[in-house]
Amino acid sequence: MKWAGLVLAAGLLGGCTLGTFPANVTITVKTDGSRPGPPLAGFDYYALSVSGQIADSVASANVGGRSTSCLRLSGQVLFPLTYSALTSSGVTVSLPSGTYTFSILGVKSAITGATAISALFQSAVPEIYLLAQGNANTAVTTSVSLPATYTTETEDRVAACPPPSEDEWSSVSATGQVPGATFTHTAVWTGTRMIVWGGGVTNGAYYDPVANVWTAIGATPETPENRQGHSAIWTGTRMIIWGGYNGVLRVNSGGIFNPAASAWTATSEGTNVPAAREDHTAVWTGSKMIVWGGTDNLGDNLNTGAQYDPALDSWTEVDPAGAPSVRYEHTAIWTGSRMIVWGGYDSSPTNTGGQFDPAGPIGNSWTPTDTGPGAPSNRYRHSAVWTGLEMLIFSGYTNGNVIVRQLNRYLPETDAWIPVSSEEPIIEGRTYHSAIWTGTKMIIWGGISGAFAPLSDGAQYDPQTTIWTPMSEGSVVPGARYRHSTVWTGLQMII
Repeated sequence: MKWAGLVLAAGLLGGCTLGTFPANVTITVKTDGSRPGPPLAGFDYYALSVSGQIADSVASANVGGRSTSCLRLSGQVLFPLTYSALTSSGVTVSLPSGTYTFSILGVKSAITGATAISALFQSAVPEIYLLAQGNANTAVTTSVSLPATYTTETEDRVAACPPPSEDEWSSVSATGQVPGATFTHTAVWTGTRMIVWGGGVTNGAYYDPVANVWTAIGATPETPENRQGHSAIWTGTRMIIWGGYNGVLRVNSGGIFNPAASAWTATSEGTNVPAAREDHTAVWTGSKMIVWGGTDNLGDNLNTGAQYDPALDSWTEVDPAGAPSVRYEHTAIWTGSRMIVWGGYDSSPTNTGGQFDPAGPIGNSWTPTDTGPGAPSNRYRHSAVWTGLEMLIFSGYTNGNVIVRQLNRYLPETDAWIPVSSEEPIIEGRTYHSAIWTGTKMIIWGGISGAFAPLSDGAQYDPQTTIWTPMSEGSVVPGARYRHSTVWTGLQMII
């Protein structure tokens, strides 16, 4: 594959981010007495935080890597609060209805804490705490009624931020330490960078979409051996890769990568480690990684798995009682409390699946998914995403390696498949494609068609309206490909 293509599917262009407020939202600016300390000499503005989360005012802040400390509105300081202003009545700004541009203006300071600026204005009633690092233990508030629509931008783009645009592609840079062509690799999103690993990407590489630059991950004695058909998950601070095929054998080894230290730690190969496998699935529960299914070194398909706890470096067997039948090239999603396994290939494609509850009693932690009249046809090499309410299944091979051009929707709470419109998706059926959930829409892209031709198109599906929308096919659309990787940054899809 060729590293080329960024889809701006959530309204990002030239550093601007489109978002929407409910009408008449009030933003409160106040001190935070929990962070005492002397005022910062020579600076009028102090670090912002959102909904109680401190936005780091050091270079690691998640605003294009800039420092963060004061908020500007269309080039004008919105909250010109000095340390002394915070101990008085504050400043009130009156804003007429309209669209405004907010920018984060960085100054150097010593405030540290969680980098949460990416969450700016995301809560229903957003609060911006102006951390004066002073002795003002009593909160002084400044409120402003904001318009329904806003945009944000980083400080180096204050002067010329073009109107927000959706459904637009831009090229991924060919500068820096660009990985070679590869497939069957994995990719995770860290919150600021994409990490690709495996396949032909020896040792791995970072991609920074703000700087538009690649950086190779250096080899260490602890770096796992290269492989394909493995799994990768992001824990919030670390990437865990596991299993796969090393060119000779399927393996049951893995590694934990800490980007902050650029260091690897091997995963346990001791008690309860699953058998070596590839083409399995892995989900992250918030505290553990669950691996399940796949194909072993004898070529047999599996219906076993285990939970890995990185804090304890230990494995716990997934309860085999009631588990779905053996399979590979299935899908698995995490609902927040359960893993749902569906489809895949046993001795033929299947339309069975199961919900696994890690907190369930041994012998009764699996619940089969419905296979009644409303269930999808047998299939494998399909895709699945979790919307927060339902699982969306798209396309894949059915019996006789015929590609199904169909979307299916599953509600786990009622174990029911939701009837879908008889209207077919606007894109052709496919396998080995990618699917991501943006928070409001599913995006399908690439894959292989029924004529075994790689594809370079895609579409967005909105489950609220049940409408499919074709994706842009501009001059910088990535070339046709399959078994590629896709990540969602919160604003962009990176192919």
